[in-house]
Amino acid sequence: MPRHPDFEKIYRAFMRFYCGDPSIECDRGKQAYYAWLNKLGLDDTKPYAAQVQFEAFNWAEPTISFLREEGGVKLYKCIALVHNTSMNNNA
Repeated sequence: MPRHPDFEKIYRAFMRFYCGDPSIECDRGKQAYYAWLNKLGLDDTKPYAAQVQFEAFNWAEPTISFLREEGGVKLYKCIALVHNTSMNNNA
């Protein structure tokens, strides 16, 4: 079945990341995309919004680590993540 447009955008983002170009399809990009779909139990033939689940930020744990404490304040080292565009193409 054809991929829903919501998922086509996500699929192309995977191809851009893993293959270097959104118009090129490579095995590594496909594997990562389908592993992501399976992990979240998503169906790419249906709209993404109809399947959205609460997604905890457990994936972010490796990017955050305790650094030190200064004057009773805990400081953490982290990697800041910023999106380019949302699912509805807002920057």
